[in-house]
Amino acid sequence: MTAIAPAQGVRMDWREIPAPVREALELQLGTQVVEASTQSGGFSPGVAARLRLADGSRAFAKAGCAEVNAHSVTMHRAEIANAALLPPGAPVPRLLGSYDDGQWVALLFEDVEGRQPHVPWVPEELDRVMAAVGRLSESLTPAPAGAEPLPGEPFEGRGQLAAAHASGEEDLAGMDPYGRISPHAPNASGSAPRPSRATRSRTGICVPTTSS
Repeated sequence: MTAIAPAQGVRMDWREIPAPVREALELQLGTQVVEASTQSGGFSPGVAARLRLADGSRAFAKAGCAEVNAHSVTMHRAEIANAALLPPGAPVPRLLGSYDDGQWVALLFEDVEGRQPHVPWVPEELDRVMAAVGRLSESLTPAPAGAEPLPGEPFEGRGQLAAAHASGEEDLAGMDPYGRISPHAPNASGSAPRPSRATRSRTGICVPTTSS
């Protein structure tokens, strides 16, 4: 049986970020970056890197340049604004800092130890991801005041599938379980927040389980 090769974009390396931008981010972290490991999942042509810092701590950085992909930068700005509104108890990595000079936009988050889920999905990992999305929805319902939906929709296919399903033209039988569920998720203007459009196997991680 031929293994499935997951689709993914081409990431930029941490060192491709201009030095002044990297220095500004390190200033917010309070220490220098000594190692950056690019994460391959996702499709935006920007930086997604796990950082090891000089003081022994870690962080996760994502960044984009408007000249390379203006849409990604717009999404980053919306993510900065929304992440800052999340309550302290939300089960999400904490926003450590951000940067925006009009061209480069970057975010710094707490690093979460783990690995990307298998492709294709395996039931145990899919169950864990869906349970985590459910807990996130519960903790953020109603959505934080001032939260806005991401501008535009980079992946119009889901909306088209949802419309086709509503009209009876498509039963979604060929889609994976998450794909069949997500078209019906309430949007950010409703009573419950919509899970991130980036909730895909290549942009999530599975953290080690702990025994009780």
